[in-house]
Amino acid sequence: FEGRRPSCKSICDWQLPLYGKLEFDFVGGPRPPAGVEPMQEDLFQKFFQDLMHSCCRPWQQLQALRTLAPYFYLTSSQLRELLGAIWDSEARIQLFHIFYYRLADIWNVKVCRARFSSAEFDVLMERLGPTKFFPYIQPEQAMIEFDFSVHDHKLAVTVLMALYQKEGAFLAEPRYIREDGTQDELVTGVPRAWARYADLPRAGNFRAKYLVAPEKRNLKTRMDFLSTVGRWKTPALKQEDVEWWSILSDVSLDIIRFIELLDAKYVGDLKQAFRDIDGDGSGKGGISMHEFEEYCDRLEDSRFAKNRRERFRAIFRHLDATQEGNVSLQEWTHLETVKAELDRQTNELYSFILWHFGGLEKAWKAWERNLDGVLTQDEWREGLEQAGYFGACAELFSIIDQKGDGAITHAEFSRIRTGHAAQGFGRRSAKTFAELPVLKGR
Repeated sequence: FEGRRPSCKSICDWQLPLYGKLEFDFVGGPRPPAGVEPMQEDLFQKFFQDLMHSCCRPWQQLQALRTLAPYFYLTSSQLRELLGAIWDSEARIQLFHIFYYRLADIWNVKVCRARFSSAEFDVLMERLGPTKFFPYIQPEQAMIEFDFSVHDHKLAVTVLMALYQKEGAFLAEPRYIREDGTQDELVTGVPRAWARYADLPRAGNFRAKYLVAPEKRNLKTRMDFLSTVGRWKTPALKQEDVEWWSILSDVSLDIIRFIELLDAKYVGDLKQAFRDIDGDGSGKGGISMHEFEEYCDRLEDSRFAKNRRERFRAIFRHLDATQEGNVSLQEWTHLETVKAELDRQTNELYSFILWHFGGLEKAWKAWERNLDGVLTQDEWREGLEQAGYFGACAELFSIIDQKGDGAITHAEFSRIRTGHAAQGFGRRSAKTFAELPVLKGR
């Protein structure tokens, strides 16, 4: 209260003052019963269409959805779609906060979270709290920062460390800022004693990225933490029940460009690329750094013209989650989860342009303000932000900028309709969006 801890053991015993600011470490809400049924897909599509047709402002939409929230549950994919219809960032964050506890498949929440920017993710983490928003089922590639002076954060660290030790994972890019502001490089690794709450530092900040190979995932342990710490009630899950996903902001732009290269060459069959790179061609072994470098040396793309060898090595190290110098087929499938998010993001972008502007040509004229025949990164970012687009703007720019020269030509922009978006990822076709009224001035 007012920056100080109240002088009472329980908040229930505290005599409330007349005024002042009271802050809690975290917030919570009732979890859905195990096995709850989400809104049927055909009904959700009608509901979504009504929302898209409405002429309400974002905060009016938020208020209406808040009123309706107690009466139905959603899947993570449905919530992602719903958030895409809200053009205000703060309203989107509040809407996610409302429906987070109405998700029928919390184990797939990464599908929805992937559409948020890194800055928006930090806001969600602060408001929901680390133990409530911790990625229990899919912590791969997640970079999370913890404050040791806050109970909820310390509890989340013990979960991270226990999972790290159980799965034999790797904590990349660790950083520990002590209470006095000095930085500990953790050259000997993250202390294993941090798996015990009593052995955690009293204050300071710690962050790390969680890396683990798919074959080392311990789904039972992850579900146990989701139940005991996150307090979610879930049915028994198998690996195939989870929609394994990736977040574009968690990977480098070079990873995205590399996927674009393989996608064009193998027409989406990334496993065939693995078999071609693998020395014996069976795909049963693994890819060594030498095999990967030999293959990449034969790739021709202007976007990898500079520092070619170093950049491909960085891609290999990213895929080698176990840091053993060998990429297994299971580790290679990480590229497929990134591609799935790329496909969905580009499809959402194309659908958004159709609905908001009525077509690519109208969007081009609205954004290409310098009349120099290209879209710069600033024009791209400002155009999407002003239109209220919800997605990975920087990563999408890199995908469309085929030459990698920092500008999008008209020909590259027109490719949106024939690139990933045309593959039909997602449930609604572009035709469905084209039937909606064009939105102007909202």
